Amino acid sequence: MIEQRNLFMTEKEKKFLSDITSSIELIESFTIGINTFEQYSTDLKTKGAVERHLGIIGEAVSKFMKESETNDLKKATQIISLRNRLIDSFIRQRAERPLRNTYVAFSALHSHCALCG
Repeated sequence: MIEQRNLFMTEKEKKFLSDITSSIELIESFTIGINTFEQYSTDLKTKGAVERHLGIIGEAVSKFMKESETNDLKKATQIISLRNRLIDSFIRQRAERPLRNTYVAFSALHSHCALCG
């Protein structure tokens, strides 16, 4: 069923899923060895890189949802909301970022993209 659905995906949909998967894999590589939120929040390079790719994921999910006829990405609303909160926090230049509990949502999305791609 998923293979059949993949045959009907547009090139744009495939590109968005590729962008999502790529950013998730980069986030996973950036956070190797970081085991606590405190470690993460004090590592400004990692924090900046992760947040940039969270924004990329949110934008790609948003565009995928507009492009796709099936609109079936899991946790899409929450991921787009996270992207919006990240942008808002950048604009307001807050020190804290809304990153707690995102790993589960992105793990589910990563699995879903792997099945589709």
